[in-house]
Amino acid sequence: MQQSWTRRHFLGAASLTMAAHGIRFAKALPPHEGATHAYVTVQDRDGHDGIQVLRSADGVWQKTHFIETFAPSAILLSAGEDLLFVANARNRFEGLPTASIESYRIDPHSRILTRIATRKLGLASVMPHAMALSPDGSLLVVAAAAGVYNILPVSLEGIPGEVTAVRKELRLNSESPTRMNFVSKNKLKVQDQHGTRLYHCDRDGMSQLQALPSSTQQQKPGPPLLVPGQRSVVFARFA
Repeated sequence: MQQSWTRRHFLGAASLTMAAHGIRFAKALPPHEGATHAYVTVQDRDGHDGIQVLRSADGVWQKTHFIETFAPSAILLSAGEDLLFVANARNRFEGLPTASIESYRIDPHSRILTRIATRKLGLASVMPHAMALSPDGSLLVVAAAAGVYNILPVSLEGIPGEVTAVRKELRLNSESPTRMNFVSKNKLKVQDQHGTRLYHCDRDGMSQLQALPSSTQQQKPGPPLLVPGQRSVVFARFA
């Protein structure tokens, strides 16, 4: 039997799921009017970690399918809404002290996910919690615990390559809320408890261009920042 969720039920369930792992939402997710699909990372006590795909029908969320994956902690939709990137909150991967990311292709008709690649991050890049994709989709930046940033090239097919550069910022707290996005092809904006910083970013690394200190005045506007694991859903609007 197909289970249907209203938007309120869905948001409540997402909050409870994350709370089971010691993380709770400070605020409810903002409304996403017009969204046709939602891709939700799920981490539960029964070991059913994965991505739940929901479809909106007349304002009611309906479950369509579920993809198992290990401890999904961040999720990112490409600008073209044809690729999905997921970070896995690991402490070790392939025998090394690192985490991993995955990429999925979204079927243009059924919207079903197909995993196309899994890639390990650099050494000591554990517990990833935020990601950003360049406007042309060729560069992926992954923020991990303790201020470690990984840069990976992405092919036209959506396959992440080997890590080409790692940046370490010792001042960052591993629990610091982080939000980041590309504001242009090679300019990355990072927001956290220390303020807002702009970086030049390419496959060879990140170099800081500008820094604005944190202030109460700057933190009030806009949607809430994300903590590790809180980026649990992305919304898509398909024709």
